[in-house]
Amino acid sequence: MTIIPATIVDNFFDNPNSIVNWGLSLDYKSDPTNKWPGKRTENLKLIHPYFHDYVCNKVLSLFFENKVEYDIALTFQLLENYQGKGWIHQDPGVFTFIIYLSEENPKIDCGTTLWSLNPNLISPINSDKDYYALTSRLEHHEIKKLDNNNQDLFYKNHKKELLIPDKFNRLLAFSSDHLHSANNLNNGSPFRLTLTGFVNKLNTSKLPIIRSKQTLLIP
Repeated sequence: MTIIPATIVDNFFDNPNSIVNWGLSLDYKSDPTNKWPGKRTENLKLIHPYFHDYVCNKVLSLFFENKVEYDIALTFQLLENYQGKGWIHQDPGVFTFIIYLSEENPKIDCGTTLWSLNPNLISPINSDKDYYALTSRLEHHEIKKLDNNNQDLFYKNHKKELLIPDKFNRLLAFSSDHLHSANNLNNGSPFRLTLTGFVNKLNTSKLPIIRSKQTLLIP
């Protein structure tokens, strides 16, 4: 269910370089099951609750006038020495936001693309080919390179909607059920650093898209 409109805000932080320097000083861990690429910090709520709340409230203020209660997992994510494109996927929860914190490089393009399902599917959803694509995805995240064409087949099952470049200090927010992928995982840059928030719960029924749909035309 679409909760918020896809939203882009440039120059999100007033002091992005200080945040980058602090973020790079933290400890990072890989996912033991390789569900996602690179390494992440612990939820910043546990490391620096003041900064966690500052970022979350700053993002939520884009969509809500009043303060709302929330559950948001906020982490830095660091990718180094990867090859290839990201995998198209959905996130759990209500909505996702990403803040790009690496100096942009147009030749590499580590931004994000939003997708929809291709109406003319190349292969059936949930087929054996999807299983092989999932296996390839986990292997890609583990060894940092891709050695087969399962990803290309997976991409052909989807239609590109919007490509967002990874401009430094840019915020991108979108509903978690929106299919999306990283354009390129790294492939030549020193590192790809993002600050990513997974909004798991909100205590309000006044969600932006729902408010819009409830607007009536009254003569």
